[in-house]
Amino acid sequence: MPKYRVTLSDGRKVTVEAAQPPSEQDILGALGGSRPAPTAAAKPNEGRSWADTAVDALPAIGGAAGGIIGGLGGAAFGMGFGGVPGAMGGATLGGGAGEAAKQLINRARGENAPATPMAAAQGIGTQGAIQGAAEGAGLGVGRILTKVAKPLYSGALRAAQGLKDKYPGMVAEGLANRIIVGGRGAAQQAGRLMTRSRNAANSAVARAAGELPEHASTIPRHEVLRSLQPLMDDAAEAAKVGITGEADQIAARAGALPESVGLEEAHALARQLNQRADRAIAAERRGGQIPGVQDRINQALGEGIGGALKKRVKGLTDINKRTANLYGLKKALAKAADRPSVLADIVASGAGVAELFRSGGDPGSALGTALAVKGVTSPRARSTVGIGLNEIGRRPRAIANSLRAAIFALMQGQQE
Repeated sequence: MPKYRVTLSDGRKVTVEAAQPPSEQDILGALGGSRPAPTAAAKPNEGRSWADTAVDALPAIGGAAGGIIGGLGGAAFGMGFGGVPGAMGGATLGGGAGEAAKQLINRARGENAPATPMAAAQGIGTQGAIQGAAEGAGLGVGRILTKVAKPLYSGALRAAQGLKDKYPGMVAEGLANRIIVGGRGAAQQAGRLMTRSRNAANSAVARAAGELPEHASTIPRHEVLRSLQPLMDDAAEAAKVGITGEADQIAARAGALPESVGLEEAHALARQLNQRADRAIAAERRGGQIPGVQDRINQALGEGIGGALKKRVKGLTDINKRTANLYGLKKALAKAADRPSVLADIVASGAGVAELFRSGGDPGSALGTALAVKGVTSPRARSTVGIGLNEIGRRPRAIANSLRAAIFALMQGQQE
C-alpha cells in the first residue's frame, strides 16, 4: 500500500499507509486524536501559503502548456482536426510532468509527497489522465458548439437555397465577423468587409506583378483560349443540327484578345467578364432569357483568366472565395432585413394565447409572454446565440483551462 508523509495543521509530520492521499481528519482519527479547535482568528485556508498553492497548480500549468505545444505539433504533422490527438497527448505528458515537479518540490520542502515510487507513479499517471481528459473535453465541446452555431445562424438568415449553394461559406463569414441578422446596418457591414476583401485581392495581384519575373507577370492569349474549347465543341455539335453562327462568334471573341495581358489588367478584365456572366445567369433564374453564346463566352473567358491569375498570385483563390461568400452574405442579410418574421410571430402568438388561458384571461400576462417569446425566437436572437456559441467554440483551450481551474479549485477545497 502506498505511503504518504503528511504535515498536519499543528506542525506534526506523520507517515501513513493509505490507498489514496488521506485527509487530515482521516489521519487524526487513525492516530486517536482530533483536529485542534481553530482560534477566533483562524481562517479556512490558514497554514497554506502562496507557495503551496503555486506548487499544487503545477500539474494544471503543465497540462495547459502541453496542450498548446502538442496541438501545434499535431496540426503540423496532420494529427487530426486542429491537432486534437497531439493536444491531448501533450496535455497528458505536461500534466504528468507537472505532477512530477510538484512531488520533487514538495519533497525538498519537507511537505506532503508520495513516500514510495509506486505512489509517485500513480499520482503522475492520475494527473496526466486528468489533464489529457480536460484538454480532450475542451476540444470536443468546442467542436460541438461551433457545429450547433451554424444551423442556428443559418436558420436566422433563411437564405434561398440557390444562394446557399453558390456561396457555401457565407454563414461561416457571418459567424466569424459577428454580424447579427436583422441588426441595423448588417448588410452594409458585410458590404464593407467584401470591399476590404476585394481590395486585398487587388493588392495581392499588384504585389505579384511587381515581384514575378517579366515572363511570368503576363498571361499569354493561348493560355486563356483553352477555356473556350468546350464552347467550340458545343458549337460544332450545334452546327450538325442546323444551329450555325456560334463558332463564328467564339472565333471573333478569341481573335479580339491581345497576345498577352498584364496581371492587373487581367484581374480587372476577369472581374468584368464574371459580373456580366453572373447578371445573365441571375436574369435567367428570375424567368428571363436563357444566357446566349456571348454570355457563355464571358463566363468561359472569366474562368480562364481567373485560373491563370490563381496560378501566379499566391493566396488569390482564398481571397476571391471570401469575397464571393461576403457578397452572398450581403445579399442574404439585405433580404432578411426586409422579410417579416412570420415564424416568430406565429410562435409568439401561440404562446400568448396559451398564457391567456393559463392566467385566467389576464391580457397583460399574455402580452408579456408573447413579446418575450418573440424576442427569443426572432432572427436577431437566434443569430446572436449562434455567434455566442461560435465564439466560445473557437476557444477550446479556454474551455479546457476552465475545466482545469474547476478541478484545481475542487482539490484545493478538499485540502482545507
